[in-house]
Amino acid sequence: MRSSFVLLAFAVALAVLQTTQAHYPCSRPGEYYTTCGTKCPITCQHPRPRPCVKMCVAGCFCSQGLFRLPNGDCGTRLQC
Repeated sequence: MRSSFVLLAFAVALAVLQTTQAHYPCSRPGEYYTTCGTKCPITCQHPRPRPCVKMCVAGCFCSQGLFRLPNGDCGTRLQC
C-alpha cells in the first residue's frame, strides 16, 4: 500500500513538472522561466532597479546582466 502511494505521488509530481515546462517555454535567447520573478524588471527604459512591490510574477525574464529591449528580446545595455 505504501509503495503504491509513493509511486502515485512520483507519477503526479512528474506529470506536473512536464506540464509546467510545456506551458511556459521561454523561446527567446537569454530568457528563463520562473514562478516568482519581479514585477519591475530591468529594461532599456528602466535600466536601474527601482522601488517595486514585493510580489511574485510568473513568466519569462531576462537572465542577470541582460535588459529587456524595446522589441521584447533580452540584450546588453549597449543594444538598448
